[in-house]
Amino acid sequence: MYTVRREGGAIIPERSTSVSMDAEDVVIERARETYMVTVTFTMRNQSDKQVDSMIAFPMLGSPKMLDDVNAEFEVGIKIAGDDSPFRPVKVQWKEGAKRKPHDDYFFAESPKKPGDFPASLVWDMSWKAGETKLVRVSFNMGEPLVLPGSYHLAGGWEIGYIVSTGALWKGPIGRADITFNFGDTLRSGSLSPGNIIQYSYPDQAKWNGKDSISWHFENWCPSEEMWFRSVTWNGLPPSDVDYYFCHLPPDYQGDKQPYSVELIDSLVERELKLVHQYFPEKVKSLDILVLRIAISDWLLHEIYARHGDSFFAGKLTSTNGVRHGFVGINNDGNLYSSWRDKFEAYRYRGGWYRPEHDVVKTASLAQMEQSNVQFLSKYLVQLREQLGPEKLRLTVPVHVPGS
Repeated sequence: MYTVRREGGAIIPERSTSVSMDAEDVVIERARETYMVTVTFTMRNQSDKQVDSMIAFPMLGSPKMLDDVNAEFEVGIKIAGDDSPFRPVKVQWKEGAKRKPHDDYFFAESPKKPGDFPASLVWDMSWKAGETKLVRVSFNMGEPLVLPGSYHLAGGWEIGYIVSTGALWKGPIGRADITFNFGDTLRSGSLSPGNIIQYSYPDQAKWNGKDSISWHFENWCPSEEMWFRSVTWNGLPPSDVDYYFCHLPPDYQGDKQPYSVELIDSLVERELKLVHQYFPEKVKSLDILVLRIAISDWLLHEIYARHGDSFFAGKLTSTNGVRHGFVGINNDGNLYSSWRDKFEAYRYRGGWYRPEHDVVKTASLAQMEQSNVQFLSKYLVQLREQLGPEKLRLTVPVHVPGS
């Protein structure tokens, strides 16, 4: 929380020379699938004059998700020592730094200064001379943020809370007590052997059992934001290649440029980025051939999925029943390859997948796409031969699209 001034349509951070943040009490607590945040600030006017300020509370979420900011964020104020409830305050949502399309992971690349935050809650506030007020902010922060580079081999999540803006008040933060309560999140696997747990200010951190961690600071000038991170190693044995989910590049290039071994290797390196950072010893034992096969197969099927292929696999009969590798039977008794199920995720990731055709024939594709199909098909045969049938024991038959 910090003071700002209006400048045109923007809000500009500024330092308070009169009001100090005497205390900051933060509780971030698991609530079903999301996390609730409750913060109480003790703010004291050290001057002998009234202070009128515009206050901003920095946010990391997206305003597109908001229906009513005052329904989703509760801000209340009262005079210190007053036993009455907090008085609700109307707030406004102000957008800050311009964001890129995939800035859901904004926190993992933390802003360098207060004005860089993507958005803030804003309200007006005043103090009489020498007056101390309590400010309470509560909201549902949603699910933990996904760490950039989280793919199939390794994935991580992070919970964060901004404290650096406290440095804009008069003097240091007098006292800060910050608690993260995880519920059963950590017990469900994050503390398993081989997983990595990291958090800010480890020297000040104290575990309260296995499900809660807290920090205590006095006369504090924050040097970094508060964060807690969990990274999990999933791996990719040959038997799991059928279950691999590929985060395809956001811009489809199958009809614009020729695919190559170099492109596939670049996607392999993208997948390995988090592995190199957190599990470098795992890279040595990882069979890269398996990863190349998985990514190449996704690129091949994406070409057909982009044209609405539903990956129809036949009709349900006495000899052709539902089995591993097939999904979905509609009212007409149709069976579909599990590739349809995999691409269903892309109905919600950009909304481009529309299964409109039983089968998309290779001959109907653009010339560049046909060339890429030919390259990927041959490359997959080579990779599978290199890996060998002993290692590549597929639980799902190889699906050949376009036929």
